[in-house]
Amino acid sequence: LPNRALLDDRLELSIALADRHGGQLAVLFLDIDGFKGCNDSLGHAVGDRILQSVAERLRRGVRHSDTVFRLGGDEFIIVLTDTKGGTDAVAIADKLLRSLEAPHGIGPHELRLTASIGIALYPANGTTAESLIRNADTAMYAAKGRLSVKLGRIKARNVPHSATGSHPSQTLKTSSSTVPVTKLGRLT
Repeated sequence: LPNRALLDDRLELSIALADRHGGQLAVLFLDIDGFKGCNDSLGHAVGDRILQSVAERLRRGVRHSDTVFRLGGDEFIIVLTDTKGGTDAVAIADKLLRSLEAPHGIGPHELRLTASIGIALYPANGTTAESLIRNADTAMYAAKGRLSVKLGRIKARNVPHSATGSHPSQTLKTSSSTVPVTKLGRLT
């Protein structure tokens, strides 16, 4: 995946184009829930393959004009260009979350992952690359463990676990270990 230098460059270019054409863009900050536990219990080789699987699903889940970046560890940033506002960004975030929830076949393990996503919109939640990333990061931390996607400074309502079809606290079962995870709901 592209590195941080390319992220800053691509995001600044996207901001300039959105400004010139009166458009909007969204920055999604994604963190894999419970990744450290997976890494610690299953090993770094499995952790690396999890990150590769996540990166591939994120790339497949966005348009060619959008860009996925791995910020470091288990954090990813997705730049969505030419969005029609928060509704588009939340719909794409929901699609990405659902794609990550499908089983990941990693060697003998079948892993089910959840993630938390924070969203910042240009120009509503920031006008610089730094402010958009910071605000999306803050929104992601607000979404962690709260059964919601957070959109900038706008509070998204919590989704009861009955709406997601599963209980918010589940256990990730693999062929050789059990790892606790938190179920992240979807906005409706």
